[in-house]
Amino acid sequence: MERNRHLAKMLSIVAAAMAFLSLIIGPAGPLRAQAEPQAQAAAPPLSFEVASIKPSEAEANMIRIGASPGGRWTASGITLRILIQQAYDMRDYQISGTPGWASTDRYDIVAKAENPNPTREQIREMLRSLLAERFKMKAHLETKELPIYALVVGKGGHKLKLSEIQPVKEGAPPDAPKTTGHMTGGAGAGVSAGSGAGGGVSAGTADSVKRGAQMMRMGRGQLNAQGVAIAGLVGMLAQQLGRPVIDKTDLKGNYDFDLEWTPDETHRMIGPGTGTEAPMPADPSGPSIFTAVQEQLGLKLEAQKGPVDTLVIESVEKPSGN
Repeated sequence: MERNRHLAKMLSIVAAAMAFLSLIIGPAGPLRAQAEPQAQAAAPPLSFEVASIKPSEAEANMIRIGASPGGRWTASGITLRILIQQAYDMRDYQISGTPGWASTDRYDIVAKAENPNPTREQIREMLRSLLAERFKMKAHLETKELPIYALVVGKGGHKLKLSEIQPVKEGAPPDAPKTTGHMTGGAGAGVSAGSGAGGGVSAGTADSVKRGAQMMRMGRGQLNAQGVAIAGLVGMLAQQLGRPVIDKTDLKGNYDFDLEWTPDETHRMIGPGTGTEAPMPADPSGPSIFTAVQEQLGLKLEAQKGPVDTLVIESVEKPSGN
């Protein structure tokens, strides 16, 4: 009995010592993990330092978007839907849930970033913040099974001419011409050069898109391309048709080609331009874009269905005052 009392007393002393020790060096194991400082919260999204939004005084049907040195971003005659396209790098057919005024009310926006040289993605992030702060916009991304077009090579083979202007290969000498212009395409893309967050956009105009020796001239029912990859053609077709276009041609490199068709009045191209009036197609009774692609380029647009990334607008308001 005496031995048991002595053992209990020793255990009590050890327990007290352990408790005292934990006060000095902290608990061990999982308890120590609880005592570690919490990880720092994610950095808040980028936003413009200042931004002015006013009803537009621009000419009807004229849209201009541009970035200039010093972190300045401006838009003239822009609608909410086009602003969303710029912010999320999406095409009109990928956006749903906007009210009617989002396509009709036009705004002039002047914004300035704290960073004098923001990247294209940083500008998009700031535009998303602008939508959330000034338009009170809430939205979420959603993948939907939607109608698409697949661009394939026709039975007789393609009629594209391989261009002398080809992408610069890795390891090329420093004085090699830079011909890899920002022309991208795909399920949700269009010709991006000049039409992204840092470029210029005009509605219904004819103008050239140039990067190095590459050139893509777009007019109403006309396309002239030099040194352009299939991605550039895919992007233009997606914009014209209002539906995603997937490249399934497996054609590599850059090409020279011309395309002429009679525009469908239900589709409207928005691409880079200067505001000059677009020329009418040479033959108003000419082929549709589907026929033109097949007959003039030896390619074919096939209707299919596929997964498309979309942006669903949950709620949005007219912009708050400056």
